Amino acid sequence: MTTNHFSHLDPALIRPGRVDLQEFLDDAEGEQAKRLFIKFYSPSTDEKERTWREDEEVLSIEEVKRMGEELEVYLEQEKQMGRRISMASLQGLFIRNGARETLASVKELFAEKSAREVE
Repeated sequence: MTTNHFSHLDPALIRPGRVDLQEFLDDAEGEQAKRLFIKFYSPSTDEKERTWREDEEVLSIEEVKRMGEELEVYLEQEKQMGRRISMASLQGLFIRNGARETLASVKELFAEKSAREVE
């Protein structure tokens, strides 16, 4: 079971015997985002391992690593300004976009999140 509002759960639901382990999953750290980016976009030697979308550019491992480092720096800069993003949001972005589009779109994710927080 997952929740963003643990304090709102009925105590009977989370009593010992029903919930034996509680883990806090925090927002993405730059290093985590970089590792996920590299794992997700790295070229594969086994064509069956990865399904490439039509027109998706296959990048060299060096280029993927450089882009992953760029993502890491960007997330750390956002974190210093108090803005954070979940790993689930990043993974969704990776699934919908190629590597280059992801780097351009991650800024939009932070902008959308900031706009929702103001409302």
